[in-house]
Amino acid sequence: MEVRTKCGAMAMLGMVALLGAGCSSISWSSDSISNSLNSISNSSSESSPDGKSDSAAYRSDVKHLTAAHLRSGGPLEDLERDLGSVAREHGVNDWESDPATFFGVGQGLALADASKARIDAIEAGLGAGDPERTAAIRRGVDSERAR
Repeated sequence: MEVRTKCGAMAMLGMVALLGAGCSSISWSSDSISNSLNSISNSSSESSPDGKSDSAAYRSDVKHLTAAHLRSGGPLEDLERDLGSVAREHGVNDWESDPATFFGVGQGLALADASKARIDAIEAGLGAGDPERTAAIRRGVDSERAR
């Protein structure tokens, strides 16, 4: 009986703490849980020994990140920084040499319904004159538009 009372008191204290902290803490807590679940999911993605991603999850994250950046109108530098973060989360050591990155970027361009001028600008910025990067971006755009 004493254990039940202690458990009940602890549960009550937890509820009071949550209520006292306000709704923003509850929202933050659910975001934190969601982020933790995403991290667990991301940590299970595959990466080849040379640091290049073999993961559909990596390409999907790059695609959605790119689309979100295009919709927000952020600068290319922000996209590059965030691509680096996503790559690290997926165990990709060098996103700039990984064709999956540029394929995902192309998919994100198509998902965001980017104009030809915007696609050309991203290709020039991220592609940096590299025909392999540019080709991967184009393949990603074509792949997403074919869906």
